[in-house]
Amino acid sequence: MKTLSLTIALAVSLGAAACGEPSTPATAPAVPAPAAGANLSYSFGVIEAPASVGLGSARTTASQGGLIILVHYTITNMGETPATAPTTPAVRLYDPAGVEISPDVDLTFAAASDPRNRVDVKAISDLNPGITTNAAVAFEVAETRWKAGGWSVGIARTGPEGRLPIPPLI
Repeated sequence: MKTLSLTIALAVSLGAAACGEPSTPATAPAVPAPAAGANLSYSFGVIEAPASVGLGSARTTASQGGLIILVHYTITNMGETPATAPTTPAVRLYDPAGVEISPDVDLTFAAASDPRNRVDVKAISDLNPGITTNAAVAFEVAETRWKAGGWSVGIARTGPEGRLPIPPLI
């Protein structure tokens, strides 16, 4: 059976306007989980709550009462076969009750258009063996629910053991 290794290094940021350097990443042990035909390793970096994502005409802000949560990570194909976009497990947010929150496509594409995020756009491309790519996904959540705390980040289909709690950002 092929495995998905999840290594989480988490640094927290208040967003570019409100913070200096992100904190030193903390590392959690790798967590094996099923993957669809590839050996993938994820490493989480900065998680931030920016006021907006994107540049110029692609600049987007959160809806009224909403908050953008931008999760930066790297993914490496450790296997011998390409990982295709439809079979690559996705990054998800989880609310305090464990409800899985999917990324906001518009916000994610806006974030990817901003070169300051250093994202390698691989939305529909295969990730070939031995390749590591930088990625970011954006979520929109209710600001009041976010401020209550208890949120986590993880990889879809890994279960609670594959999630890392997110410290308060704002």
